[in-house]
Amino acid sequence: MDQMLGINPWWAMWVKPRKTIRSIVDSNNKLAFIGLCFLYGLTQGAHFAQAFSLAAYFPLWLVVVIIALAAIPIGAISFSLGSLLLYWTGKLIRGAGSYHDIRAAVSWSNVTAIFSVILVGLMILSFGEAFFYRQFAETIFQDWRAFLLIAFLVGELLLAIWKLVIFIIALSEVQRFSAWMAIVNIILVGIVYFIIFFLIDKLLALMGGNTIGLL
Repeated sequence: MDQMLGINPWWAMWVKPRKTIRSIVDSNNKLAFIGLCFLYGLTQGAHFAQAFSLAAYFPLWLVVVIIALAAIPIGAISFSLGSLLLYWTGKLIRGAGSYHDIRAAVSWSNVTAIFSVILVGLMILSFGEAFFYRQFAETIFQDWRAFLLIAFLVGELLLAIWKLVIFIIALSEVQRFSAWMAIVNIILVGIVYFIIFFLIDKLLALMGGNTIGLL
């Protein structure tokens, strides 16, 4: 991989995202897609497991196995759908990137998931099955675990901010946009997601079921 690109993208994407994503899309815009899906899917799967309190239904080891098995599909669906919407909405504002180039920008901006996985792993080792309960975020800890939780939240926040910076720069490069136009592209996708969830919310309400609480 390093020989093909002339750089190590797993490191260079953190500090030189524009140059790195250009090297990736010019050589192989599908580079490491499955691996990045797996990393992202692990973190998202952990959040899903927590949201649905999977530890109430399965032992800890099985929850971890479920997350690992679901990781690649979760990542692939998330990256593919997000990239498709960025591609469609980007065309409205004269974006030049191909679908696979945009998908490369989306997936490689999630290189920060490497450290997110480490943080989640430390939380699982420290809190065990308690981490996979929905009430975990509302639990008040009085001992050393309180400091660990704060460190985890701060770490996740910093990673999320840097991920967004990398994403904006990478998207602007593949779309041949300015950074501001890349932000507009992202906002347009956010609007599309809002409309989709709004319609789902109203449909559930009309059917007499529970809404998803969007509005």
